[in-house]
Amino acid sequence: MEEDTESEVQASQRRKTAFRFKGCTDVELLKEVIYVRPYEAPHGEVRKRWTEVTEHLQRLYGDGITVNATRKRFDDLMTAFNANTMAALRAFGTDEEYDEREQLLQDIHDLVDAASIQKQTDKEEKAKQNERRETNGEKIRDAAMSTMKRKSLEVVEVDGCEDAPPSKRQSRGSSQRVGEAGVVVASLVEMVAKTNDVKAEEVRAQHENNMLAQKKLELDEKRYELDKAEREARFALERREREAQLDFSAAAKEQDHGTEAVRPRQTVERNAESLHSTGIIALGCDHRVGYLKQRHKHFNLRFAEPEMELTRGISLSH
Repeated sequence: MEEDTESEVQASQRRKTAFRFKGCTDVELLKEVIYVRPYEAPHGEVRKRWTEVTEHLQRLYGDGITVNATRKRFDDLMTAFNANTMAALRAFGTDEEYDEREQLLQDIHDLVDAASIQKQTDKEEKAKQNERRETNGEKIRDAAMSTMKRKSLEVVEVDGCEDAPPSKRQSRGSSQRVGEAGVVVASLVEMVAKTNDVKAEEVRAQHENNMLAQKKLELDEKRYELDKAEREARFALERREREAQLDFSAAAKEQDHGTEAVRPRQTVERNAESLHSTGIIALGCDHRVGYLKQRHKHFNLRFAEPEMELTRGISLSH
């Protein structure tokens, strides 16, 4: 019971400390996937390559990342990219990270398609090689059987000749058996030689395929490096443009604020003139409201700011 409780607590702790992927971690994950290429792994080594990807992420972000979580996150990203629903995964990160993530997903999508086409081509080529091997084997067996059958008929004809003396028939029979053995050996040698030729042809074809695949891999890596450099240059240019826009906006706001600071004094002067000419006894200026104080049938008008104080006596007419 105690062991079960302890295992449940550990499982609960693992669930609570589950790693949460962000924009930066997605970018590192996709870069490592392009480097390791688990989608090109042969049967039985897929898990090993995903473990290699996870170990790289653990060195950067800690041991909270598991192999299953890494693989699931990659599958989710590829599914969202293929379904054009990447906006749903914009939880944490910057615009630059999201743009780079989508570009990396596009690169991986192209590489996966190329790997799938290459696997299909290799499969078809292997099937053709097996077919050629079977065809050549049948031809060799047919040729050997035809030769042995022809020699057997010659032996029967010689043994059936009654006019020949017994000693001659016996010597002919012995020499014929030796000849048959030689024919069989020659047929086997010819069969082995043709089989070796077929295998040598297969080796040459496989070597050519490997060379083509290696050249294609090198071209893909060069293209990825060029695209990466282009993306980084574009991101740097966009970042500088945004910074320039922010600086311009801040300068414009500071200029507007300095212009608005002059307005209260101008408003006070205009309102004072209006008060003098019309006898108005209330004045408002940029949220600053004057107050009235009655003294012997006169009103003194004052403002909250000492330097803005204005006093004027107004006689009341009855």
